Amino acid sequence: FIVWEQELKALTQKVNDAVRQYGADKVGVYIVAFDEIVPIMIQANRHQDLQSVRWYGSDGSAQNEGLIKNIEAAEFAVKTNFLNPIYGLDATDSFKKLEARIVEEIDRVPTSYAQVTYDEFWVAALTLKDGSALQQDDIGSLREAFINTANSYVGVTGRTELNDAGDRKYAPYDFWAVRPEHKDETNTGSFEWTNVAAYPNSMEN
Repeated sequence: FIVWEQELKALTQKVNDAVRQYGADKVGVYIVAFDEIVPIMIQANRHQDLQSVRWYGSDGSAQNEGLIKNIEAAEFAVKTNFLNPIYGLDATDSFKKLEARIVEEIDRVPTSYAQVTYDEFWVAALTLKDGSALQQDDIGSLREAFINTANSYVGVTGRTELNDAGDRKYAPYDFWAVRPEHKDETNTGSFEWTNVAAYPNSMEN
């Protein structure tokens, strides 16, 4: 907590300098965090200057349950319109079946990366099953076999075709933000994660 408080004080000064130079509407804070996002935002909520700009997260904080369960952290996320991207998936029948099996094992709904990892495993396994790359015994042949497999495979997350940079060619993203849900009997707010935007998938059917 002490370390984060020191960092937040330094961040406040940087934000103030940037706001004076560019204006609050052109300044934002990008934070990459996992469960530590909760105590960080609890403390950030006590720095009013940090509430004046937008905050952006990553897939590490997207849909973090702890964030919406802590009122102070959730209130800060709402004030700063804390936006978090994460890989987006269409709930196909095969996707739903796999998700149900995962839930049985871990007793919670997994993030979308569980299904992505499932497809990654199958692409790797099918690449090795091909055998031609292993017979050549060089990394170039293995790479070529991997690309050919990825470009022809359709898994629970859709087509795994790669672009020239080696990333998935068709990769939709959802953007999640914390929003007030309702007031309870003690007049205390409750919060939920809401899908507020999406980077469209240009994949042709």
